[in-house]
Amino acid sequence: MKVLQIVKKYKNLSPAEEKAMADTLSASPQAIKIITDYLEQKIVALDNLLCNPKELYSNSNSDTYVAFRLAERATYLKLHNVLTTEK
Repeated sequence: MKVLQIVKKYKNLSPAEEKAMADTLSASPQAIKIITDYLEQKIVALDNLLCNPKELYSNSNSDTYVAFRLAERATYLKLHNVLTTEK
């Protein structure tokens, strides 16, 4: 897991706080597993939604809706990748 990549997202932390947060995240593999399982469920649900074009394009703002869902999926995938990639 790329812990520093996650911790650096918090701009107002002192170096000591960054280290403490990184240590906490590194020491909690069960919590990370729960989060990655949740992200996988969200990605699969979005995949199922995106595979149904009839429902996706059923309203007048369908292009915006599809773009939003694709961006949401990309965000979940990036976070999942950060949490599952080894140092």
